[in-house]
This record gives sequence, structure tokens and C-alpha cells, in this order.
Amino acid sequence: MYDPILSNEEYLSDYLGWWDHNQLTQETIDFFYQTSRESLIYEIADFTLVNAWPTKIDGFQYTETEYLAAYNGEAEYHSPDLVDYNLIVNSPLFSICEKANQGKIDEVWIYNGPGFGFYESTLVGPNAYWYNSPEVPGENSCERLVPIMGPNPERELDCATHNFSHRMESAMRQVYGSWEQNRISHNWEKFALVDFLSPDYSYSGCGNSHFPPNGVGDYDYGNTATAYSTCEDFLYYPDLGNPSITKSPVTCDLWGCNHLGFLRYWFSHIPSFRGCGPDNIANNWWKYFSTPELALDSSISCE
Repeated sequence: MYDPILSNEEYLSDYLGWWDHNQLTQETIDFFYQTSRESLIYEIADFTLVNAWPTKIDGFQYTETEYLAAYNGEAEYHSPDLVDYNLIVNSPLFSICEKANQGKIDEVWIYNGPGFGFYESTLVGPNAYWYNSPEVPGENSCERLVPIMGPNPERELDCATHNFSHRMESAMRQVYGSWEQNRISHNWEKFALVDFLSPDYSYSGCGNSHFPPNGVGDYDYGNTATAYSTCEDFLYYPDLGNPSITKSPVTCDLWGCNHLGFLRYWFSHIPSFRGCGPDNIANNWWKYFSTPELALDSSISCE
């Protein structure tokens, strides 16, 4: 966690009233333990508290005065905004590649504040692909793919887990090689289908990160309107039925009409079963989420 100590000897997070990162971490771990049906069990392997401002891609670091002015809307945040990921990856303070290569860690979560320049999720390592962001540029010693998440302690669990929903979308796009709305050419497109974005279809699947099955706009988690969805059919994956038979009416009542409730609903329908389907893709999609290399050649998980 990047949490600079201010001139008044307070941590930035305390001064600005951000959420406790330890609590947010445990809540995130518990969330995925439950929604993945125990397919994804996180254990904290290491933790480093950094009492400094992160370095941007152009070498810039905020001073306390500069950052607080930007945070309070009295000045612009620095541009370019992007943090120097490769500086972090190669830092002996973290030894990210060394620990990943030795199997001591699988991924990294970096808690950071607004304007610190981190993506919600990114990948570093050989053959890295789009992970809701470009891959980490530059040279490093990582011999495997390492997800780097960027939760913001200014925000609560809904936003923290939202970052992971985009990670799942990126992984499954890589698994199937494409992802479009208004099309059901493979099972991920069936899962993530959104009626409102698909004029050729009169039903949704489970929707995507921003659109619940009955959504008509980004983040429309509180929509009380009724739409038809085949999401419940994914509880029997890969034995998917005819949508004309399996679709059923849904409203936001199913997820409590809120952001976190929808993410809990969405993730809990991600297939987590044994074996492989007729498409030679694992019936447990959490494999691709947790092990990014498998998405590069999805059939490996079926050998």
C-alpha cells in the first residue's frame, strides 16, 4: 500500500478518511471465496507499506502540497498520470518477479489513491495481454504472468471487486479470442450478453460489469424494470438449454438493486465445475481468472 506520511505525521489515508486496507483485503478475500464456490481461495503471502508517493512514468512524484491541492480540486492532477509500473516490478523492495518465479506469490494488489496512476488491473510477464489495460511495458525478469490489481482505499468493497470483474472479462476474451455484444458465437458471449446492447436478441445472459441483464445504461444496477435472462442456466454449465425455454424474467430485486449485490450475483454464476465442455474449454472459468497463462492456450487446462 502506498500511504505517504504527511507533515503533520498522519498517514494520508487517515488524514483523508479512507477505508482500512486490511479490512478491505479481507472483505475481498471473503467475497471471492463465497462467489466462486470456494474455487478461488486467496492467502496473503506478503505485505509492504510504502510511506512515499509513487513515481510516474515520466519520473514525477507529488509533494504533499501538490497532491492535496489536486485531490481537493484546487489544481489539476499531474499528466501523464500513469505510474511507472516497471519501476515497481523491478524494485528490490518488492521483488515481485523473483517471488512469482519461485512460486511464493501469484498476484499483487497495490492499494493506491486517486491520481496515483494505477490501472484497475494489468498484467506483467511474458506474452502479457490486455487486462482491462495495456500490459506493463519495459524489461523485467518475470518468467510467468502476474496480475497486478489496483484497488483504491478511498472506495468500498463494491469498487474493489468491480476491478476484478473487468479482469474476468479480459481473461475470457483471451480464452475465446473475441467478445462482442449482439452475438452468441461462444459461451462467454452467451454469458455476457446484454439485451439492451443486442438488438437481434430479446434476452440477456448474466450481463457484464457495467450492464446487469435488465440494464439500459452503464452502472444501471438499480433498474427495477423486467427483462428476460438465461443467467440461471449457467448454474448447470456446460449443459445450456434453448434460450427460448430457459430464459426467465429478472429485475434488480435478484441482487438487491445495488452495485455490490449485482457483482455478487454475476460472479456467483461464473461456471466453476469439473471437466471440460465440447468447446475444449474448462468448465471452471476461475482457472483462467487465477492463472493468466491458461488463457493463452485454453486447451491446456483440458489436458
